Amino acid sequence: MNLKLPPELAPFAEEIRATARPSLRFSLQIAPCGRTDSKVGGAPYWPEELAYPSTPGGRPLSLLAQLNFAEMPPLPDFPTAGLLQFFIDSGDVLLGLNLDNLRDSSGFRVIYHPEIRSDRLRSDFPPPDPGDYCGPLLDEVREYRLVFGPVEPQYLPLEDYRFAAQLPNLNAFLEAEDDDWSLHDGYSAAEASPAHRIGGYAVFTQNDPRRFPEAEGGLPTDYELLFQLDSDCEEGGIDLMWGDAGVGNFFITPEDLKRRDFSRVAFSWDCH
Repeated sequence: MNLKLPPELAPFAEEIRATARPSLRFSLQIAPCGRTDSKVGGAPYWPEELAYPSTPGGRPLSLLAQLNFAEMPPLPDFPTAGLLQFFIDSGDVLLGLNLDNLRDSSGFRVIYHPEIRSDRLRSDFPPPDPGDYCGPLLDEVREYRLVFGPVEPQYLPLEDYRFAAQLPNLNAFLEAEDDDWSLHDGYSAAEASPAHRIGGYAVFTQNDPRRFPEAEGGLPTDYELLFQLDSDCEEGGIDLMWGDAGVGNFFITPEDLKRRDFSRVAFSWDCH
């Protein structure tokens, strides 16, 4: 992907290109989805013999999304086979997010199935519980197929906690031109981070949790983006919203990703 910068930011092109990471963007399509398809919402793939994920109080979690790696272009360090699932507590006002501990999976779960089978699958699932959450994030009938683009470079977003350190010259220029927000918007458009995304860099509507220590609800700096699902409302029926036009992110350490260990994944979402 060519880096298309506003003319004012062209002097910083090489500094920006040095932050490039491979990332996979996807879009959502309203279409019938099979049990093993890559999708958002709907009924999950689930072997009969496995205990279905639930909260400590026994409330079943709801499928947020699942990735069938055989349907995706290969992404460095990610599996190339199997299925990865993201479950959240749709009956909770924070959708399973623990603001004090982003790695507390009591209200969410990330589960990897190294092999996908076609027999002895569970077919009955409780519908998502709307609870106290007011946004149309999930319901019992809405599901969207994931349509993958090519793997492409993504550049460090403005919101990332490393921005000033890794892009010192660009950061100094933007701070000096702080009253011209068109430059910030121009950079965000060039690095194209607001999107549904697998791997690469995360974006936030508030703050990067890695700016803060864990004791204050932050996240260790060795955590990187695993999966990002943005708010998405389009004419034609897509209706996906995190609170007030927010974004949801799941994070993992590179070492855990290489080991296919998804037991320590962190979950965060924020909104305007």
